[in-house]
Amino acid sequence: MSACRKHRFLLFVDGDSLLGRRALKNFQDTADGLFQDGYSLEVVDIFKAPERTEAFRVMAAPTLLLLAPMPQMRIIGDMRDREQLRKVLGKVGHGEEGAA
Repeated sequence: MSACRKHRFLLFVDGDSLLGRRALKNFQDTADGLFQDGYSLEVVDIFKAPERTEAFRVMAAPTLLLLAPMPQMRIIGDMRDREQLRKVLGKVGHGEEGAA
């Protein structure tokens, strides 16, 4: 990943759950192919960082938040539909919105 990461994401997970691990793998596999210029991803455990979970108004895990570029968006779930995830993430930075 490059030093100048245009795309910034937060992934909220519930500990080391199967859904959280699956969401992380599905996101990374998809994002690695889409964002050739790099991206940053921070994984936040909702049990270890409840204040951040509340600050970002996360109500379910796993939840992926796009912080930059705008507009912000969130995807809830394990992102197992990779084709849909690719479509949604492919619109990031192109002024389009979507949901997976």
